[in-house]
Amino acid sequence: MSGTGTVDNPWDLETALASKSVCAGEHIRLRGGTYTGNFTCTLNGGSHTNPVFVESCPGKRAIINGGLDVRGGYVRIQNLEFVSPISTRETQLPGSTPADLMISQGVRIFGRGIEVVNNVIHDVLGSGINVTTVAADTIVYGNLVCNYGWSGPDRGHGHGIYSENPIANGGRQIISNNIFFNGFCLGIKIYVQSPTPVGSYEVSRNICFNANILYRIVGEQAEGWNIYAGQYNSQMRDLDFVENCTYHARRIPSDQNVLGRRDGISNVRLIGNYWPEGYQNENAEIVEEKDNYFGSVGAPVGNRVFVRPNKYQPGRANVTIYNEAEAESVSIDLSAVTGLQIGDSVIVRNVQDYFVDIQILTLDADKKITVNMLAANRTVSTPIQWIAPATTFPQFGCFVLEKA
Repeated sequence: MSGTGTVDNPWDLETALASKSVCAGEHIRLRGGTYTGNFTCTLNGGSHTNPVFVESCPGKRAIINGGLDVRGGYVRIQNLEFVSPISTRETQLPGSTPADLMISQGVRIFGRGIEVVNNVIHDVLGSGINVTTVAADTIVYGNLVCNYGWSGPDRGHGHGIYSENPIANGGRQIISNNIFFNGFCLGIKIYVQSPTPVGSYEVSRNICFNANILYRIVGEQAEGWNIYAGQYNSQMRDLDFVENCTYHARRIPSDQNVLGRRDGISNVRLIGNYWPEGYQNENAEIVEEKDNYFGSVGAPVGNRVFVRPNKYQPGRANVTIYNEAEAESVSIDLSAVTGLQIGDSVIVRNVQDYFVDIQILTLDADKKITVNMLAANRTVSTPIQWIAPATTFPQFGCFVLEKA
């Protein structure tokens, strides 16, 4: 039975997410624990600068064991954990809705001005985040999404994010500073199958690695596309890909990123991306291409480190390391991360085992830390009802860090 929404007499989650008394700027905070079910949020805020907040209580781990549909407007979903009930991840039925599996997305967005920020979404039997055709003006930022999808006889299914953005709905869709990895199908999928014109994306500073790595059927379609943008029977335009990092352990041609699949894309900009596996331009109009590395001539030596501060949380950043020299350890300069000072303790999480492989390191006099890159000292989580993929260490590592 639900209470009154106070600290001493809280609502149940279903009541809180439907409350008409919650106003723009107010916070719904979930206590630590597990909330089981598929929930719907119909809250309404005022704008991106004055949303309604749905979040964990500070320092607590609130887990939604099921999924969340966000149908209100200007709501920020942040600092929550999502997982699905999974009894099996394999079916002999083809297609995207097999009758013998209970497919559940982590977060599905239907409303205007929805922000999905700094959540951990793992082991969902579907896509981690689904931006539907009726969503508009969406921001997906700082999330960690992994171990998503299932195995069918036709291919792997489920993506890190599946996104559509009809122009008629208005607003520019932003997918930024997220980490998508270890799935049964794609990392970032931007796609539409309707005559509605689609466009205006900022895809920036994301880290996508090992798409399709969990799919294992003999005769599989081997495409491990970390980033995929294309459309069918529609018009897609105005996509900016800026400073995204990708990696695939298999390093085979079919693991390249894909732009312009099927009916093409117009007005595409590629700026500062680091894609060692390269990309296939199937039918994309590239109007600007600069400062990228696409894995051709001039491969780097030594190591390459990317630090991406989190604009929603000072003292937090995503770190990507390409360790071509296979050094035992790599130094990370954190001077660009606001909120960190010399001598601060920093929690460093290996994203491949986010809740287990954790270190606390101290910033030295140069605001640097040193992380161990040896595979023997790093762990990989085992997906629910599946087997763990091989580690990417020492060649590649990805970390989320925050001030302790």
